[in-house]
Amino acid sequence: MIVCPHCRSANEEDARFCAQCGRSLAPGTSLLLSVRRELTPGSELDVEPPRPRSRRGLALMVAAVLLVGGTGWYLAGLRPDPCDGANFASDRFGYCLSVPPSWQAGPASIGTTAVDEISSPTEAATVIIVAVDLADAATLAAYVDAVRDQSSISGLVVGPAMDLTLDGREAVFWDVSAVSELGQRFVMRQVVTVGDRDGRRLGWVISLTDAVPAPRAHVVAFDSILRSWRFR
Repeated sequence: MIVCPHCRSANEEDARFCAQCGRSLAPGTSLLLSVRRELTPGSELDVEPPRPRSRRGLALMVAAVLLVGGTGWYLAGLRPDPCDGANFASDRFGYCLSVPPSWQAGPASIGTTAVDEISSPTEAATVIIVAVDLADAATLAAYVDAVRDQSSISGLVVGPAMDLTLDGREAVFWDVSAVSELGQRFVMRQVVTVGDRDGRRLGWVISLTDAVPAPRAHVVAFDSILRSWRFR
């Protein structure tokens, strides 16, 4: 049997030409030639060219990339910071605000009660801020009544309650007055609001204490504090 050096077909021993491709079977340099195959469908070299990607599929891919990228941008902390521009932030009570020029702010205590204090270093004006845990179902109205009742029990004169908005949240404020043992009269403006933070129901009380007559500058400073207030 002679194997054709061109197509590798088997031929009879005495054949001079290949019965498959018709080429000469005579010995010579042609025996060193590489095999040349005719490609047929299904052969390993018969690779289907890639199909063009549809516009719809491409659009979905782009949308997915933008969505993931946009979510990462948001979660990476690039979203607007509610405390941007504030110069005081309270991790204790979950808020931030802008302290008026020359005023000072920081943690303090009244007896055993932890508070935040904002005060004028040269005048008798102090803002006290405190937040307490409430029952899960506690409402603003119920907390307002509790704070006002406590002030009355303490011998303070409580003025009428009025509505207020604190960082978009409903709040109530009123004025309280008292006379010291030395006959000096003091006034206090109290702002009360209720909200949820870290799975807890909290009630905030923000109080401005001042001597009478209270300088207008102190009221303006207190109003600016309330306008800059942001819950964290």
